[in-house]
Amino acid sequence: MALVAPLTRTPMFFSIDERPAAIIIVSDPERVMIPDAETLGELFELTPAEAALTRLFAQGITLGEAAARLGLRLDTVRTRLKTIFEKTNTHRQADLLRLVLLGTPQP
Repeated sequence: MALVAPLTRTPMFFSIDERPAAIIIVSDPERVMIPDAETLGELFELTPAEAALTRLFAQGITLGEAAARLGLRLDTVRTRLKTIFEKTNTHRQADLLRLVLLGTPQP
């Protein structure tokens, strides 16, 4: 997939080159990039623990597996997930994953 967009350039003091410019971004739609926990925290105002859990879900980890990896009880993970849903304005894990992986909120 390729995205082409115009690029505005601010002329430098000694530059007379004002030719049009563009930026081209090429990506592989088959390769999914999962944001790191810090980015997730900043984007959705999640605590570090909530961001880490969100990242695990984005990697395809189940609730039970996440609880085991994080050394938490399943009930704790469920409670944390509810808080994540509230902060991201989502209601299901599928909606959360769509938001995290595609940047597309639920309509």
